[in-house]
Amino acid sequence: MNKKDDNILNELKKNSRLTTSQIAKKTNIPITTVHNRILKLKDDVIKKFTVEINYEKLGLPLLAYVLVSAFNALPSGKSISQEDIAKKIKKYDLVDSVEIITGDFDLLVRIRASSMESLNSTITQYIRHVEGVDKTKTMMVMKET
Repeated sequence: MNKKDDNILNELKKNSRLTTSQIAKKTNIPITTVHNRILKLKDDVIKKFTVEINYEKLGLPLLAYVLVSAFNALPSGKSISQEDIAKKIKKYDLVDSVEIITGDFDLLVRIRASSMESLNSTITQYIRHVEGVDKTKTMMVMKET
């Protein structure tokens, strides 16, 4: 990685739909160099190209983060890993992502919902009933930037 790669990545982070020609113009790097570096970055650094979604237009205006505390050992005596709990939670439609974290809680769940009622039922009727979940703490996002 060098300054040219950083410049190309910065432009792709702003808009992953830019053409090689557009990136070359914005970065003052020859188009062939941009093309070759993007190919190399796709092999080494870039995991995927993605889109930024307007969730309000999809009817999912609410964003919440749910901290989840997990049991290491279940009442039945068998153990369950944080990875297994995360996979179970991630299967639910409204769950955007699940991260394993450090601190007082074990998982951070990102949820998109259409209403408080929908968010409430996702947490109380689904997440809290996933085997291995002990307790949750919900934080509502007031404004996305």
